[in-house]
Amino acid sequence: MPARSTIRAVAGVLAAATVVAAVQPGGASAAGGGQKTKKADLSVTALSGVPSTVARTVPLPLTATVRNRGKVTATKGTVTLWWSADTRAGGDTLLARVGAPGLGPGRTAEVEASASIPAAVTGGGYVLACSTSPKDASSRNDCKASTPTTVPAVVTTPTSPTTPQQPTPQESLGDPISGELRGDLHFVDEESKAQGTWSDTWDYRADVSVNLAISGPDVLDSKVTSSASEYDLYGKRRTHQADPTCSRTDEETHTGSGRFPWTGDPYQDRITADIATIDLSEVSMVIYMRYDQDNKSTTCEGTTSRTGKATTIIELEFVQVSRTAKSIRYAVKGYHDVDSTTSEFETLTGQLELSLD
Repeated sequence: MPARSTIRAVAGVLAAATVVAAVQPGGASAAGGGQKTKKADLSVTALSGVPSTVARTVPLPLTATVRNRGKVTATKGTVTLWWSADTRAGGDTLLARVGAPGLGPGRTAEVEASASIPAAVTGGGYVLACSTSPKDASSRNDCKASTPTTVPAVVTTPTSPTTPQQPTPQESLGDPISGELRGDLHFVDEESKAQGTWSDTWDYRADVSVNLAISGPDVLDSKVTSSASEYDLYGKRRTHQADPTCSRTDEETHTGSGRFPWTGDPYQDRITADIATIDLSEVSMVIYMRYDQDNKSTTCEGTTSRTGKATTIIELEFVQVSRTAKSIRYAVKGYHDVDSTTSEFETLTGQLELSLD
């Protein structure tokens, strides 16, 4: 397996998730006949956590069971959750997207996610969990539908001409804006692999506390400042190759923490954010986390060590999941390393809330 590079950020979702390592060996064999190319085949075999009645915008704790039905090891993939009017994929509403671990032939893993039914959804339907993986052998068995569920209709009472309607935040482009954007984000990337005398285990994490102030004459001219946003990044990796003649162990440690520097200069600040839409329904953010990197290699000939510094830069997009007259809650829509379309962090959990003055 290629070595994991510098910690990067993750794949995106409207909600976030945690991957549980593969635990069940299956009966599939890596052997095959003829000249056919052996391929992996990642599919969702079970989905739980969907009740018979679902409330809008309330997070659902979902668990999708993913299995590699193919003949070779599947690379890291993605499980996407959809709201669907039927049990077939296509033309559905995206709920969440989370990472799925690499799996050997016949092995399974449980992928946990938190997803909310959008406020606009009404009536009966299903939650679909669909898996994708590079070079997947087949897409016919990739999806699994939940049991049928119902989203009750919203009952509203007509307002009289003298009763004002509840205002929507920032209804007019010319309205001044003032408030605070806060929340906690948790990044995780952990996995363990072994084959014969070789093993590779890592556990990298980052906790980010967002504390931003937003103000301006209107949304387009708003300014976002940070005074107390901070992070804590940490992790370890150990690779071991046993050999009767001379074994080798490589160990890597990442540590970094503190407040994000903020000066008002976008080229110097280590956390930046923008209101991406006039109606405040989307927020974009970039975070820079510096950390120390320590590496140690041990063989029968002795131990060598080296140290250095590195930075992981993560771009994030958030989308509104609920709002009142004075607050908006956002879930993660997507995230990736600044120099990639994906991330090496498997999961990201947490939400942000904008409180308006």
